Amino acid sequence: QSDEHVHHLQALQHLLVLAAELRCLIACAVDQKGQLIFLPVKLSQVEFQVHAGLNAS
Repeated sequence: QSDEHVHHLQALQHLLVLAAELRCLIACAVDQKGQLIFLPVKLSQVEFQVHAGLNAS
């Protein structure tokens, strides 16, 4: 069997992180029907400017 799907799932995991809510990160294994998994994470805060007309909430 080919393990092409593993690389596809890796990209999908990155998309899930980009869609995370503020201060909420839930790690689940896509290949195990959403089972919660242990995921060590290092977070850093980045300053950014809010442009006129955009809501930063």
